[in-house]
Amino acid sequence: IPDNFSATEIKSLLSQQGYTRVQERDEGLLEVVQDRLRLDPERRDRLLEALETALDKGRGRVTVYPLNDRREPLEPLRFSADLHCPDCDIHYKDPLPNHFSFNSPLGACDHCRGFGRVMGVDWDLVIPDPSKSLGGGAVRPFQGGRSRECQEDLLRFAARRGIPTDRPWRELEETTRRWVIEGEGEWNGHQWYGVRRFFEFLESKSYKMHIRVLLSKYRAYNPCPACDGARLKESALDFRLGSREDAERVLEAERRFRPKAVRMTRAAWLALPGLNIHDLMRLPLERLRALIESVEPPGGSGQAGALLLDEIRSRLRYLCDVGLGYLSLDRQSRTLSGGEVQRINLTTALGTSLVNTLFVLDEPSIGLHPGDLARIIAVLHRLRDSGNSLLVVEHDPQVMLAADRILDIGPGPGERGGQITFFGTPQQLLRDPASLTAEYLSGRRRAALVIERDAPDAQTDWLRLHGASAHNLREVDMNLPLNRLVCVTGVSGSGKSTLVQDV
Repeated sequence: IPDNFSATEIKSLLSQQGYTRVQERDEGLLEVVQDRLRLDPERRDRLLEALETALDKGRGRVTVYPLNDRREPLEPLRFSADLHCPDCDIHYKDPLPNHFSFNSPLGACDHCRGFGRVMGVDWDLVIPDPSKSLGGGAVRPFQGGRSRECQEDLLRFAARRGIPTDRPWRELEETTRRWVIEGEGEWNGHQWYGVRRFFEFLESKSYKMHIRVLLSKYRAYNPCPACDGARLKESALDFRLGSREDAERVLEAERRFRPKAVRMTRAAWLALPGLNIHDLMRLPLERLRALIESVEPPGGSGQAGALLLDEIRSRLRYLCDVGLGYLSLDRQSRTLSGGEVQRINLTTALGTSLVNTLFVLDEPSIGLHPGDLARIIAVLHRLRDSGNSLLVVEHDPQVMLAADRILDIGPGPGERGGQITFFGTPQQLLRDPASLTAEYLSGRRRAALVIERDAPDAQTDWLRLHGASAHNLREVDMNLPLNRLVCVTGVSGSGKSTLVQDV
């Protein structure tokens, strides 16, 4: 019943349309009988027409009342045409890709805007020394400037409540510490307002420069209280992927993310099938790949669902093939090492399925452990075998020997170079007697190591290494007594390096 109509007016309008059986329900709803019929094959068309009309007039809701032998209605059967629970009247929006992306306003948490964290107060900075008492300055921001008035208010109201102001903070009861932080009520001069309201007051004055400077001293990024770090709206976390067996195989039940809006019991929650999208984001890629491999396309998705799963599986397989199976999808890019970024970039190129493309890579082995180079070489070969060309600037022997062709530019470094001294296969380069690169690549020549040693003092020995590198430094016999601090300064390549080694 619309707000600008009464029930009588609506019933009159329905009567004009031929609806005479109308029952009034609570919450301003009217239940209108669309049709009454016996279920048999001859009346199938009439049944379908009645259901379609009822769903249209009822905005996607319809209730079916079975009748007993005495033509009395039994327990109703409720149905809906969209994502709606007819029993508890919960409606879910039709899912769109943007609903599952924290980079989109449709999917991002309204409170933290998709960041997963909000700027708040770091209470460890507010009370940095728990050995201090309230009277001794435990609340740090109250100890200087105009904020000293708040310290006086704290001591005055603490005395009224009989709270000891000479006892260390760590020895105070939890209820007392909560009283100091949360206070008793608003800032009215008759009750303690709390440290939190003090910072809320500062926030209202943050347009002043000195207030912003003061707030910056006690800032912290805390998990979002609305989404608990999931970065998505609650509606996106209602969708789950996989079966219960799939979920139990990759993630323990106790570690699954439970949104704050969930009201079901713990047993019912643990019995749910699959994992939500935040669980998938937190899974190591190896476990996520195992889950996706076992998932079947949902019914009705057809070829589109199978194609989507194949693409996801291939991307996860590439990431695991280059040794990144320990990462998770919610890992922030700024926390990745240089080698991890290089490998992710390679798998991105591999996942594009491009052909007849030239890839130019500048030392992809930088930052990688020697054991990971074989994985990188396999990725490079896969790109090549897909019909692409790769131009790799590289100095690592393992990558050089895996190339199809080597272009050697020299004969010396910097201004002494610039000439093509060799172009051919690695095997041809190793047999070239005139190539300086071949001498080092084959191991026939090694970098010279000259040690100059100063007169040692009582605590430290100083060594200067010329031509030293990380590979031959460990082979140096320093001839020093044990438990001495050795400061090693040398030249590695074209840049100076300093190593400290405890022998």
